[in-house]
Amino acid sequence: MTMQQAAERADAILDATFAAVRPPVCWTHRDSLAGTHTTDRRRAVTTIIAEERLGGLLGLVERHWTSRGYALRATSRDGRAAYFVTPDGFQLSVVVGWKDQPHFRVTTPPAEPSEVAPPTTPPHGPDYRHKEVPEPDQFHPFWSVPEAPRAGD
Repeated sequence: MTMQQAAERADAILDATFAAVRPPVCWTHRDSLAGTHTTDRRRAVTTIIAEERLGGLLGLVERHWTSRGYALRATSRDGRAAYFVTPDGFQLSVVVGWKDQPHFRVTTPPAEPSEVAPPTTPPHGPDYRHKEVPEPDQFHPFWSVPEAPRAGD
């Protein structure tokens, strides 16, 4: 497998991950890094995620990744980061940063050196490629609003 083929597989992993999130969130590409034998693909969520909804989003991602046979390797003590690996050696992470902004990264296993083209999947929302990714700024009527209390709570 070449680095380009590995990058395409990383893109496919991220595409499937975001397709599993319902309702969909806005996201943008972050600049990728290419080494001598590996590369990575990164995306940042730009939808405002209410603190009460964050666990639900992370749970969706974890269920999707485990249903694909990806193995959980570690989680942070505060539950704001999770690290997985695919059976073929791709390393996945989701890390919740400033303003509860989830950042996704897929790092490829070593591959034959080659040129690596940028991702071809268009972002869902504003494109901040080659720019500083802003704090989440896209409102969504589900993700951006705290859960309503249940009767009797």
